[in-house]
Amino acid sequence: MISRALGLLGLILIWVVPLRSDGGGVLAAFASDRGGGVMRIEMDTAGDPVGEPGVIFHDAGFGAAAKLRVSPDGRYVTLNAAVEGRDNFAIIDLWREAGPRVLRLDFVPEEHRLTADRVFVGGTDGHLDAIELSTGAIVARWNSRRQLRPAGHKPEDLFILGPEGLLLVSHQKDGKKGRLGSRLVVLRLADLSLVADLALPRDHPELHVSAKEAGPSPEVIAVDRATSRLVLTLDLYGALAFADLKAVLAGRWANYQTVSTADNGEWGGAFPDKLTGGGGGGRPLAIVSNASTEGGIAVFDVATARRLIVYPTAAGCAEFVTLDGGKTAATVLAGKRKRVVGDELENITTPGDELFWLDLNGAAAGEPGALTHLRLHAPLLSVAAVPGQPSWVAVARLEPAAVVMVDTIAREVVRTISLPGRPTSLQAWP
Repeated sequence: MISRALGLLGLILIWVVPLRSDGGGVLAAFASDRGGGVMRIEMDTAGDPVGEPGVIFHDAGFGAAAKLRVSPDGRYVTLNAAVEGRDNFAIIDLWREAGPRVLRLDFVPEEHRLTADRVFVGGTDGHLDAIELSTGAIVARWNSRRQLRPAGHKPEDLFILGPEGLLLVSHQKDGKKGRLGSRLVVLRLADLSLVADLALPRDHPELHVSAKEAGPSPEVIAVDRATSRLVLTLDLYGALAFADLKAVLAGRWANYQTVSTADNGEWGGAFPDKLTGGGGGGRPLAIVSNASTEGGIAVFDVATARRLIVYPTAAGCAEFVTLDGGKTAATVLAGKRKRVVGDELENITTPGDELFWLDLNGAAAGEPGALTHLRLHAPLLSVAAVPGQPSWVAVARLEPAAVVMVDTIAREVVRTISLPGRPTSLQAWP
C-alpha cells in the first residue's frame, strides 16, 4: 500500500445535479473553452426518459476532457483530461451524494479501465497507476520506462482479466534512448507487479518505417473466453495477431498467428485502429475498423483466425458497440486516417456523417448485405448502446453538439439531447 496519494485534491468538487441514481442510461463527456464534464441522460428499463438530462460534473480545468469509463456495476464514472500540471482525472460516485473527486496526476492520463473498486490509469512517460475509487488514493504505481528491461515507452491499451487478477498492457511504439515497444506486459491487479513481458515477433522488417516506428506495434487488446484466445491489432503490420491466452499468461507465445486486415490480404498499410468482439452464426467474431486510405470493416473468425469478409467503408470507423442482445454491432464514421509519410506516420481525422450497423449472423456467413448505413448529415464521433431499447443506438454528434438516439429498425432519429460542449466520449450506463 502506498502511503501517500500523489496529487490528490479531494476538495475540488463541482457538480450540478444530484448524483444518486439507481437507473441507467447514457453518459456523455463534453469539452469547451469553458471547461468540460459529464452529462447524464437517464432512462427507465423501458428506455423512456427519467427527468431532464443533467450535468453531473463540470470543471473549468477540464477543457481537454477525453475518455469516459464506467465501472462494471455502474457505480463509478471516470474521466481523464489530456493535460499535465493541473487537475486531470475525475472520479464520480453515482451511488453517493458526496460529489465528484478530482485528482492531479503527475503525468498526462490517457487510457484507463475499471474494476468494481479500482481504476487503472496509463499515460505519458511510462506511468501506470492503480487508484482506489472510493478514496482516490493511489495504491500501486508502475512505470514501463523504469521497471522493464529493456525499458518500455508507455502503456497503450489496458485489458483487465478479473478472474485471473491480471492486467494486460500493450506497448506500441519504440522510443528514444533505446526504449522498446512491440511487447505485451502482464501485471497483477493487486500490486502491479510483473508477471510476464512478451516481445512480439518482428518478422516483417520491410514494413518498419523508422527506429521509432519499427512494428509490429500492438495496440488494441481483446480476449475471447470461449476459445481462450488473445487478439491484438498490429498497427504497422496492418494485421491482427491471435494467440493462446493461457500461454501468454504463463509468459510465452503459443499458436501465434497473424492475418492481414486488408481486403486484398496485403501486409502493412491497413492500419487496424479499433477492435471489438462479438458473436454470430455460433462462432466468436473479431470486428476491426481499418484507418487506411482504403478503409473497411474486417470481420474475423476468432477460433480459426480467418478473415471472413471486409465491408467497404471510408477510413476510420469508431469502436463498435453491440445491440439487440449481441445480434447487431453499430459504429459511426469517425474518420481517422493513417498513412506513412517518409519515416513518420501521419494521422488525420475528418469526421463523417454515416451510422453503420452490422448483422453479426450475416457477417459470420460472409454476407455482403449484412452492413446497413444511415446518413445523419452532421459530423459524428462515437456510439453507445441504449439500455432498455435493444434496437436503439446513441450517437455523439459533433456539430451541433448533441447525443442523438437512433432507432435502427425504424431508421430514424427518435431523440436529440443538446450538450454544453463538443462530445469527447460516450458510454452506456450501467
